[in-house]
Amino acid sequence: ACPAYYAVSLQLAFRYLDAKNIEIDFNKIPFKIGSVIFKTLELHTGFYHKADIGGYQVMLNYRANFGKDTNFDENTKQGVTLKEVLENKLDGDYIKNKIMIIGMTEHIVEKDFNTPYKKMGGLMLHGQMVSQILSAVEDERPLLWFLPMWDDALWILPWCLVGGIINWYCQKPLHRGLAVGAVLIVLSGTCFIFLLANGILLPLVPSVIGLFFTIVVTDKSLFRNVQRR
Repeated sequence: ACPAYYAVSLQLAFRYLDAKNIEIDFNKIPFKIGSVIFKTLELHTGFYHKADIGGYQVMLNYRANFGKDTNFDENTKQGVTLKEVLENKLDGDYIKNKIMIIGMTEHIVEKDFNTPYKKMGGLMLHGQMVSQILSAVEDERPLLWFLPMWDDALWILPWCLVGGIINWYCQKPLHRGLAVGAVLIVLSGTCFIFLLANGILLPLVPSVIGLFFTIVVTDKSLFRNVQRR
């Protein structure tokens, strides 16, 4: 009977940033920390449709090597066991000015969650969330976001037109295949650059589908076969 108003990750980041006198505004939606706006996930956002958007949810930009560096095994450099603390083996400088998350890491007692990289425990997920908030505010690490639906359509349309242009100018199968391969490289590379630079998730798969669909629809040889029948 004691519902939490803010997530643990946000509470930890809030206390850390508040100690650095960074302005935090939770009075408006989307809320703002410093100069960073955390856009909320909506019912229909990008490839999310009819999503469960209870509360205030944002996209999580995982660190690919986060779980690898915090496995809390015998070779870890970032994890500390309770035994080491009780035996006074913990150096004070190791935790000074840092956020420490204390909890269970054994998979037997902690529920695992499916993530884009691997199964991850709740403790690791909170670490990912805290890391994202701090990195976005202090290091300007981009947050993940989508274009509005109509902007997605405007992005997909030119790639569909490219498919028609390829069919118009490339009559030989070899030339057509090379042209399609070059377009796919440019398309995927552009989406990847935007993701790294701005955190924007462009509609890659719908663009590829639109490209091939236009090629099939405007295929002159296909039209000739239909006319013969």
